[in-house]
Amino acid sequence: MKRLVIIGTCALAALTVYAPIALAQQSSVDGYGGGAGGIQSDVEGGGGSLPFTGLDLGLLIGGGLLLLAVGFGLRRLARGSAS
Repeated sequence: MKRLVIIGTCALAALTVYAPIALAQQSSVDGYGGGAGGIQSDVEGGGGSLPFTGLDLGLLIGGGLLLLAVGFGLRRLARGSAS
């Protein structure tokens, strides 16, 4: 339990350190200023096909399978220790 508290405290400390850095970015100006209207017209004229987002589906499926395996392993471990 003590290890979990230490890990949680470290994670909270990291979040408080990196939050100001993330908030300092100007994503609203970069995303909506300048040539954003031109990009929208390019997407609309795509001919009915979906735009490529760059999401790697293999990585997503692998992560989901890993989470399922960990869940089943924890369930089996908990069932074995309860006996």
